[in-house]
Amino acid sequence: MNYFILVVHKYDEIANDYSNICSFSSKLKFHSEAIVEGMHSVALNQLTLLNENLYNRKYNKLDKINKLDSNKKALFSRMMLSYFNIGVQQEHLKRHTDCEISYNRSRA
Repeated sequence: MNYFILVVHKYDEIANDYSNICSFSSKLKFHSEAIVEGMHSVALNQLTLLNENLYNRKYNKLDKINKLDSNKKALFSRMMLSYFNIGVQQEHLKRHTDCEISYNRSRA
């Protein structure tokens, strides 16, 4: 059971690393690579959210609702930032329709 929590925590850290790599790639003008790194960040954040939901349903962790809510808020804010970063990269590559979709996802 503790191993599961450790794995979820590692996904969270790796998602943050991918988001940072996305920013650095952008500064180096590697916009295509930055989009890929941003998408990795989004996918890992979604995986973290899914794992937390499944874990809490399986073990009926109702006593940790407040902590879960703060974790969800942090995950959603990181996903919002990742989608925004992807939109910026798409704008640099003149992919305006994709850019608009990414910006809209970052606001939702």
